[in-house]
Amino acid sequence: MGHARLKVLLAPLTPLKRARFQEFSQLIRQVDNVRLEDVAVNELNDDYNFLNPRSNPNGRVLLDFVSEVDREHTYLESFEYSRQVFAVLLMADGQEHHDEELLQSQIDQIKKTVPTAVSIQIFVFDSNPDTKILWPPDTPQLSTALTPTLQLSALRDALADFTSSLLAKMNGLYINTRERANVTSPYEPASEFIRPQLQRVSSYALADAQITPASSPPPGAERPTRSSLGPGILASIERAKVLSNGRSAKLCGDLLLVCGFGSEALKLYTEAAAIARANNDYLWQGAALEKIGVCLVLLTFLDVSFQIPPIAQSSAGTISYKTSDRKSTSSSKGEVNLVDFLPELYSGVLNLYQKSTTTQNDQIPAFVMAETSLRLANFMASVHIAGGLTRRALENMVLGTERALLGKTFASYPPRAEIAAWAMRAYQGPIQSLSLADRLHVLSGLASVLGSIGFLRRRAFFLREIVLALTPALVQARVAGAAGLGIHPAASLALSENHNNNFSREVLLKTRQTAESLVSLLESVARSYGLPEYSNDADLEEITLGGYGWPYLRNATIKDCISICEAIPDFAGVLRFSARSLAFGAANLAQDEQVKLLANIPRILAAAKRSGITDLEIDYWDSYLIRDISVHVVPDTLPVKRLTRELLAVDQAAVNRAPFLYNPYQKKTSTLQQLSIVQNEPASFIVTLQNPFAFDVEALEIDFITDGPRISCSPSSAYLKAMTTTTTVLKCTAQESGDLKVLGCRVKISGCRPRIFSVREAPSRTDIEDWHVARGGLERVKRTGVAAKTSVTPGTEAKPLNGAATKEVLVKVLPAAPTLLYKPDIKSSMLTINLFEGETTQIQIGLENISEVPITFLTFTFSDSTIKPLEQAINSKTKQPHEIHELETFLYKIKALQYFPAGQASHIEPSSTTSFTIQLYGKRGTASADIIVNYGHLPIPSNPAPPSSETSSIAPSEFYTRQLIISAKVNVHPALSVVHCDILPITTPKTLDSILTSCHAQFASIYSCIPAEDQDDYCLMILDIRNAQHQTMTLHVSFDNETSTFTATEEFSGLAQRRLLIPMRRKYLTEASLKDPVPSLTERQFIVSSVCADVEAANRESFWVRESLLARLAMTWTVAHRKGRVEERSISINRRMIENYLLPTRSVTLRLDCDGAGRDVMRVGRLYSLLLRVHNRAPDASRMMVRVTVAHDSLTDLSMHFIILGTAQYPLTFTTGLVTDTIECVALSSGDYYLQASIAPLDQSDRVTVSQRLKVQVVDE
Repeated sequence: MGHARLKVLLAPLTPLKRARFQEFSQLIRQVDNVRLEDVAVNELNDDYNFLNPRSNPNGRVLLDFVSEVDREHTYLESFEYSRQVFAVLLMADGQEHHDEELLQSQIDQIKKTVPTAVSIQIFVFDSNPDTKILWPPDTPQLSTALTPTLQLSALRDALADFTSSLLAKMNGLYINTRERANVTSPYEPASEFIRPQLQRVSSYALADAQITPASSPPPGAERPTRSSLGPGILASIERAKVLSNGRSAKLCGDLLLVCGFGSEALKLYTEAAAIARANNDYLWQGAALEKIGVCLVLLTFLDVSFQIPPIAQSSAGTISYKTSDRKSTSSSKGEVNLVDFLPELYSGVLNLYQKSTTTQNDQIPAFVMAETSLRLANFMASVHIAGGLTRRALENMVLGTERALLGKTFASYPPRAEIAAWAMRAYQGPIQSLSLADRLHVLSGLASVLGSIGFLRRRAFFLREIVLALTPALVQARVAGAAGLGIHPAASLALSENHNNNFSREVLLKTRQTAESLVSLLESVARSYGLPEYSNDADLEEITLGGYGWPYLRNATIKDCISICEAIPDFAGVLRFSARSLAFGAANLAQDEQVKLLANIPRILAAAKRSGITDLEIDYWDSYLIRDISVHVVPDTLPVKRLTRELLAVDQAAVNRAPFLYNPYQKKTSTLQQLSIVQNEPASFIVTLQNPFAFDVEALEIDFITDGPRISCSPSSAYLKAMTTTTTVLKCTAQESGDLKVLGCRVKISGCRPRIFSVREAPSRTDIEDWHVARGGLERVKRTGVAAKTSVTPGTEAKPLNGAATKEVLVKVLPAAPTLLYKPDIKSSMLTINLFEGETTQIQIGLENISEVPITFLTFTFSDSTIKPLEQAINSKTKQPHEIHELETFLYKIKALQYFPAGQASHIEPSSTTSFTIQLYGKRGTASADIIVNYGHLPIPSNPAPPSSETSSIAPSEFYTRQLIISAKVNVHPALSVVHCDILPITTPKTLDSILTSCHAQFASIYSCIPAEDQDDYCLMILDIRNAQHQTMTLHVSFDNETSTFTATEEFSGLAQRRLLIPMRRKYLTEASLKDPVPSLTERQFIVSSVCADVEAANRESFWVRESLLARLAMTWTVAHRKGRVEERSISINRRMIENYLLPTRSVTLRLDCDGAGRDVMRVGRLYSLLLRVHNRAPDASRMMVRVTVAHDSLTDLSMHFIILGTAQYPLTFTTGLVTDTIECVALSSGDYYLQASIAPLDQSDRVTVSQRLKVQVVDE
């Protein structure tokens, strides 16, 4: 009947001791109900408009005194006024001195803390009439002085006066609530409307105040007309107004009910239920119907006649409430009707609450719904225990008397099962979503109801739920209590073994037997929840995969077992269950709980030692402590497995590449490397340990458990931090070669006994599925009860988990191997080389064998800084083939370092040093280089053969080699380089003798190399060469002109640049050769070209022309006993240079055979011969049309001025080689004439070939 109580806050007024406050509180709670007939009415006060005590003299105000404000249910205060604090009673001690300012500050603080209080009253207990307390201004009228000779009647009168003033102020709240225009459901911000209103109500008399509804506009504001609103908006406004009227009626009924006006409240509830029902307001309809039931019980208790409202009857069902066929020996007919009516009514209420969950803004809070079920269950339990709806049952429900006073006259109706069903409806809702206080309230109510009707097992279940919810608070209380006493919380753990104790031997034995039985019970409980004992890792794996208990219940059960073992006490049980909790449920335990479990272990061990138990130890709980064992390999020190054919063909490794960049069908090679160590050499083993727990673990000693060759290890230690993996290093030395098996590690954890741990891998998903299928699969999951603990299906054989087997780490101990060191000539360990670009030199490197094993196999490979950039550029898919060929040439043909084994040593004896010669070339862009030495020990035959390809016959198919890398810093300085290149045609002067006598000597030497009859077959190459050094360098140039070789020598002073002219015989290349694809030095996957076909053909032509030119040109330089070559590949050519360099397929020359008058001079009227020379370079003969044309600058009709005898156009067959012909001509007029010959094939399959224009000067006789 909490809905019918008016909540009043009891607060101390400083100074007031806690004991005195408790005493005054217990005294005032004895008079917690006030009859309205005892409440005096002030005739001069007209505030009793609606809550006039004289209008209901039979009513009672049931006061609910609380000592704190319920902050968690503030959102429900505007939905259920019974949860709201309406008044505050400040209790003061009259024997204490009170400061006026302090009193005023406390009263102001109370007003801020409880803004909903409409009245604040001060009760002064044990006041002295002669002592006057100085109250703050405007506060003396609030105080009531109570003398030490206080009687309950006087206190009741004081409370009656307090109730009178409270009802007067509650009238204003009633008016304010009735005029509210917007009433919302819980969880809405609008539900806080009452708080600011109550603050205003407490500051002035509500009777004189004019309260404006929340939804009304301010004065003077323009109101919208109904004509300006649409029909839909008008309907919504009207419905909202009707809903607010119904909800405000329900809230007004709450005010009347808590103020003792039950009959008037019943009418308002009936009105509110009718309005809510008409508008489908399920939440407020259910709340109004529920309050109707409360009113009926209250009116029954007050012996006030009433009539069940029709709205409640229709909501309850079709039962006739005026007669009943059930019989009761201790109740009247009307009482039985009420007992029948309330369950049906509350069933309808819960249905309405359930319907409200479908709406968005009007949903029932889960706590309110649970309280509704518990309220009816308490009513039915009181009726059941009291033997019917008796006076004692009503007092228990209304006044809150103890249920033990009801007696044990159990009634057959209502039955216990029905009561339990109603109680369990409170647990079926979302109870876990409630706060701790609400959850404890619901659980305690369930335990109380079920326990009162004899359902003890269910009561025990809910009591356990309460304990589990209160466990953190209880642990904290234990610690706080021990701290208050000045002792340790675990000080009472030890079971005394002192013979001077007060227990007899029989009592001690009985206690031990009880402890043993409790331990057996705990093991049985743990086993039932899926936590049996295990003796090895296989059992642990089976329990982990086949566990049938819920993790939460398993952890909870383990905690309970530990707590009980501590209380017995059983030290071994505490350690056993603690280790089992960490082994099975660490993943579901909070970090602080894990730390507490670990901290509990040394405390238990210390307590056991104090009790005389010295052999108590614990095994470390994590079977997966060792996660991995590997060998720490220092780069370039561990021998590498080799095949003989690999080392014999090491020079070809760079070009033997797969023809595809990506081959999806290629077999994937395993990346798993075998662990290897070398005999008689220290090796470092890396052991990875895990700590998945929330606390640190210290491994005091770690050692190997091995099988195979003898090995000596130095034990190590490790400190494992929380939630991490840690690695530690074990130094070991193998005494023999062979296959070594590392079975695991022997680890001594601090506080635990030494244990052997194997490397265990987590099973795969397939292995787990096979394991479950072998043990029943889904059928096992469907088992319930005790059958679920059987993991193997009857009639089947359980198979072990395949993937859960221990992992043996295999380590191959290699035979003793030699060790080679680089022995530099200077103190610096870095080899530094300085050379010019293109220079070739040699260096000596010393290698020392510091081991006792001879080196019988030795190879050299090289790497430089240009390799990686060139490889990256070659792998590019955007470069053209001719660019790729250029990069491949620099990568594979121009090598910075080379080793020639002829004439050099092939083995190194122990403790000796041998020098080797390495050839270096000044490759452009080289900044560093590595000399890679692969060496090893091979058995030497009695008659060794000379180094050749047949060496593989005396070497094993596979062996092990080590690698030594000697890094060198290379400084390549630029020397002579080609800056520019061009190819020009040669046009000789009219007379070669004049040029030989008048031109520069360089030109004279150039033209002297050109035969007069082959002048058109030559061209001129221009080279601009620059000397990048400060010293004079000599350049030697050689060019192959097929029939002769042109050579030249030039001196280049420091930083000088000069131009060289090289006469070059033109080259004829067939069209087929110019169309050949660009060769590739590596087998690459074909990539579709990104350029058009014309550009690609031009690139191929340019490539072959350039290769032809570079093959004929050679340039070297010398300076101060150093020599080198100029890099010719820096020359690039263009289209014009190609035309000047290539000879055409057919060339035509036309010359005039004249007399001594002068070259290309004719006289008028004389007959002259034109010499036609055609050089056909095509492999086949062809028939062509020859045509000679004449041109003049001014003459138009040339046939009257220049005559060609015969025909000017005629066919002629040209064989391969030089073909000549003579054409007769005569000039009739003087002047300058231009003659030109052309040939064209008859089939028109090729272009026309023309000769150069021949200028002929015709003079008169």
